[in-house]
Amino acid sequence: MTLYVYYCAPIDFWEGWSKLSKPKALTHKPTWSDDDPDWFTRSAWALFTKAQPIAKKIYWEGDIANGPFTSALPTGECESAPIVAWKQANNGSTFVASYLPLPWLSTQFDTWTSQEFPDLQLP
Repeated sequence: MTLYVYYCAPIDFWEGWSKLSKPKALTHKPTWSDDDPDWFTRSAWALFTKAQPIAKKIYWEGDIANGPFTSALPTGECESAPIVAWKQANNGSTFVASYLPLPWLSTQFDTWTSQEFPDLQLP
């Protein structure tokens, strides 16, 4: 699975986004996503965790002024995938991470990177 991280201009208004909180500990091993009511949060948190070292390659200084926030993107397969974003304090730059490519961000802002995680699967 490929993870994409984009460096963007500051985002000041987060309508449509939800504050990402740490997922609850699992009390059992879910057999599928409907069996885990915290599945989306768990997936978004995994994305955020994997994205942080990648974001440091494209100017993230390691601090967070706002966020992390999450939202959902339709995958085209009757499902959705998480997207995560956060804003750093220094200059307000915003970082957006996704398992799906976001071509409108890569053309608007020329700073982005991706990394392949061959064994990564969504929680």
